Amino acid sequence: AAQMLVRLLVRLKRYSEALDISLRFLSDHRASEMMCPSALEICRLASDYARLIELAKDRGDILSYVAASIERQKQLAQS
Repeated sequence: AAQMLVRLLVRLKRYSEALDISLRFLSDHRASEMMCPSALEICRLASDYARLIELAKDRGDILSYVAASIERQKQLAQS
């Protein structure tokens, strides 16, 4: 049920709510086992690179951390 709700919220571009539900109810699921975007994917869709960096760091996901850091720098340079 949580995956369906996350999918719906992502379609409605309600990323903050989708991310909260994903982290609360789906954090122990592997991305390959899910039928909805992962927390990292939701952050990317929302262009929330600061949150993505935090999540990647907590999970030890070096590749996502570096990619999000680069995107965050681009984001800061544009504003």
